[in-house]
Amino acid sequence: MNKAAIVIGGILLLFNIAIGMLLSAYPKFNCILNSCIIIANIVLLIAISSMPLKDGYKVSFNFLFPAMCLLQLIFGFYAPEHFKDSPFVIAILIIFLLQIILLVSAKIVSKINS
Repeated sequence: MNKAAIVIGGILLLFNIAIGMLLSAYPKFNCILNSCIIIANIVLLIAISSMPLKDGYKVSFNFLFPAMCLLQLIFGFYAPEHFKDSPFVIAILIIFLLQIILLVSAKIVSKINS
């Protein structure tokens, strides 16, 4: 799964950068924000497959985290070009925090049950 996450994530990252260069309606801030979202989710997916988690957690997180990434990318596309008072950036950070909490909780539960 590590190689698949890296390859698919790299393709998405290159596609995002290409779209950012081609479309004038896609601001550079949003392109950079979405690139950071893609990179962060690649790192999370690699962490999922390399951590000693129960198989149920690995399977469910490999479906859940890309869905959350898609939601983050949609928010990142519509985010205004500033961080201050931006509900979209706050939503992206909350979703990222939820991903981290889920991953840490699954690691703790997997360790306790082993």
